[in-house]
Parts: sequence; structure tokens; C-alpha cells
Amino acid sequence: MSEHEGDTDVILVVDGDEQLYGSFDMEDAGEELNTVTVNVEDDDGNALDGEVTIDDDETKTGESVNFELEEGEYDVTADADGYESFTFSDYEVEEDGQELTFTLEEEE
Repeated sequence: MSEHEGDTDVILVVDGDEQLYGSFDMEDAGEELNTVTVNVEDDDGNALDGEVTIDDDETKTGESVNFELEEGEYDVTADADGYESFTFSDYEVEEDGQELTFTLEEEE
């Protein structure tokens, strides 16, 4: 098994015979992810079925959507049919449980 405390072993079992396949340190597995909730609403506070995009990379649709993000800065864009889209540039994710609400204006 692991020689170092904190390592995680990957064990492969073939025909009942356990063999150590690999070992890695979970602390090196990457940064902790933070849940960020993004809400989309109109001027009256009514929820809108919107499309939310993070850094032109990940898009989710709904009135309230969750993203799992590492600490850092992101460009967050919200859009909904019949409403002007809006982008929050350099939104800073610092901790788990952050919430961002977009209030979109109707298109003219």
C-alpha cells in the first residue's frame, strides 16, 4: 500500500488478485471547487428562464443554475429571450456558496 500518509491508492482486482495500480496525493489533485449560484430575473424580480455562460466555456440554462468553480476571476454572461444580455466581467470567486443575481432589461 501507500508509503506516504495522505496518498490514495488505486487497486486493480483481476480474477480475485489485488494489485497496486497506482498511488497519488489528493492534495495535489487540484484546487477545491466552490459552488456559485447564478440567478436570472427581470426588473420586477420575476425569475427568467435564462442562459448563463462562464468564460464563453460552460453554459447552463434555467432560472437559477449552479457552477462548480475554482477560486479566480470569471466573465459571467446572462441572456434570456426578449431581454438584453449582460456580462459581469472579472467576477471574483473567493469561497463556496457565492450567489450572483442578474436583473435583465427587456429589449426595446
